[in-house]
Amino acid sequence: MNKLLLLPVLLTGLSACGGGSSTSPESLPPLSSSSSNTTTTTPTTMFKTLVIDGYVEGANVFIDFNFNLIQDEGEPSGIFNNTTYEYEFNSTDFGQITNFTETCGENRPRIAQVPVGAMDSTRGVVNTAYTMMYFPHDGGTSKANVTPFTTLLVDSINSMLSDTSITVANGCASTTNSLANDIKTELNTVLTNLEQNFNVNRNYFYDDFIASADINQQAIGEKIVDFLGTLHATETLLKETYNMGFRGMLNDEVITLILNNTPFDSVTLNIQNQTVSTQEDEHFRYNRR
Repeated sequence: MNKLLLLPVLLTGLSACGGGSSTSPESLPPLSSSSSNTTTTTPTTMFKTLVIDGYVEGANVFIDFNFNLIQDEGEPSGIFNNTTYEYEFNSTDFGQITNFTETCGENRPRIAQVPVGAMDSTRGVVNTAYTMMYFPHDGGTSKANVTPFTTLLVDSINSMLSDTSITVANGCASTTNSLANDIKTELNTVLTNLEQNFNVNRNYFYDDFIASADINQQAIGEKIVDFLGTLHATETLLKETYNMGFRGMLNDEVITLILNNTPFDSVTLNIQNQTVSTQEDEHFRYNRR
């Protein structure tokens, strides 16, 4: 009884920003003079996460234990480390999740909400808010790079994110672990196909392209972020107009454009709205999408 509503939005007129020189996080100066957010790495910190356009300070980074791509109570935010440019989570912050383990956390999405006023190490002050996402794949580690390229992959597993009944407390339950494994399997298939069809290593999507000094990839990443900013504005306008939640994704055709090295100045966006599912009887749940 699902009703599918996809509104393609064609956005034009955005161009790539220049590359510029790039260095590793260890050689970069602090993004700001303030030390109030500095945290010292201790044995209790985990899930180190870089948010990359340049290296971004001031984002809200959280681990999404119930796969609804929003931050619920019990899903803590990471603390920014001015020295390493990483967001770090304290192991004591996950008390609301039953049977929490580090392995469970490693296999959950990480979401970076970048607001206006955040600081980008290569582009300066962020003037347009945007969101980036990371989903683990086979071969992933406890560290994660949340980038424009990891965000592009979300479209390929979007149909698997329709269960809105998972609670944060059950974020490490067996059924949620099964969903996480299914998503990793699907992503592994997508990445394998991209490797075979375009002869590109899957690490292209997960690498720290600032540390690798890949100026071309950095320019493409900045271009994608510009589109993500417009997508965020579109979502916000729809939410305000219709008083309900909307979520958008870049159509995965942009991946083909990038890997074919085809210049582009427009992309198609998919926008969807999904109601919270309700239990109708013992065997049936309903939601409109």
